Amino acid sequence: MASQTAFDLLDHVSGYPHVVPGLFEGLDGTLGLGVVVLDALLGVVPLAWSGFALAPWRGVTLMLITDDIFQAFLQCETKAHLKLSGAAGDQRGFPTWERNRVEAYKRQYYLHVRADCREDECLVGVALPQDLSHSLWRLVIDCRVQTQALQSHIHILERCTSAGQTQHHPYIPVRLIPREKITPQDKLVLAFDALVLSAATGQAPPFGKIIYGSAYAVAQVKLEAWIPSAQAVLGKITAQQASRTPPPLVLNKHCAECEFQAHCRQRALEKDDLSLLSGMTAKEMKKQHSKGIFSVTQLSYT
Repeated sequence: MASQTAFDLLDHVSGYPHVVPGLFEGLDGTLGLGVVVLDALLGVVPLAWSGFALAPWRGVTLMLITDDIFQAFLQCETKAHLKLSGAAGDQRGFPTWERNRVEAYKRQYYLHVRADCREDECLVGVALPQDLSHSLWRLVIDCRVQTQALQSHIHILERCTSAGQTQHHPYIPVRLIPREKITPQDKLVLAFDALVLSAATGQAPPFGKIIYGSAYAVAQVKLEAWIPSAQAVLGKITAQQASRTPPPLVLNKHCAECEFQAHCRQRALEKDDLSLLSGMTAKEMKKQHSKGIFSVTQLSYT
């Protein structure tokens, strides 16, 4: 109820930015979080709000939510929390191998696609150009798009319409995935790219593409089906940033390829956490927690 009230008020005052500083002066908690979430979701706030949403809140300095953070949250909330807090995991082994694999695939595809472009049709390795909507570039490769609260390194922006032909953004985001199959998580990260692009330019792309596998297969993704879920994830990440309490530790399948595996397993052992049991699902864990059972030892007595 409190969260709904906060967002109702935010919606009501959005047309009257001059009154906002007075309304929010000295406030924190749910209402303050509402402004932070609004800034994260929209990327911009009225001028009278600027500085408030990104200011330290209850002693918390908010970091940019990047595509790396967004993807980490989809894999594990604890992983995203550790990254947001600036923790450095063990980059040896699988994390480095996977990162190198993705970068190699991107380089190979960039060479492949640039072979079909004239030099003046392709822009490489830049921040989002301010005049992008009126440009003649067919492709903008390895493009960094950033707002006050969000940032994404979009693998490719591809022109799909001529300027002025549509209300949508003339460029669409393209993600490159070396795997032979794509997942819902891949589509959510593409939707995050679209959210950042929309927040930075004021125009939303109608769809995006995922290029994947050794044959460079193309999947066209209708973004309207994924944007609401991506916004919900973004809201959770923003709430996590503003909270002093870390998310519950849950060991999962992603642990085997995560740079924080040793850190989290040590914490789980210290707590004798139920997630140490490989067959323990999230649903079953929640059920046990409702009974007051939080450790393997407690479970063994039942």
